[in-house]
Amino acid sequence: MAVDRLREAGELIKARRFKEARAILVTVDHPKAKEWIARLDAMEIEDPFPATPSRPMPVRAAPKRRLPRSVALLILLILLAVGTWAALNIAEQRRVNNIMFGTALKSYDQTVQAPK
Repeated sequence: MAVDRLREAGELIKARRFKEARAILVTVDHPKAKEWIARLDAMEIEDPFPATPSRPMPVRAAPKRRLPRSVALLILLILLAVGTWAALNIAEQRRVNNIMFGTALKSYDQTVQAPK
């Protein structure tokens, strides 16, 4: 019986559950139990993970990943440049198509007319 309780206490000590192991060792009348109690006293280690903590640990949410402002600004400038380029190309293409197919705008006809 005492040997079984010593094995159980030894497993608890290996699992670093010192308070539970000490509670078992105190009930055992064996020289080895007294030796282990003395070692536990010398270590003076408390259980790092008590079964009932005095106060709960705060739960922190994972930090949100955000783009740095410089990267966001660079992306915005690139989008503006691409949009402006696309708008100018579309306008130029319409102007060229109007000239080629004889549907030029009045303002263009007035500026291109040869002097009389």
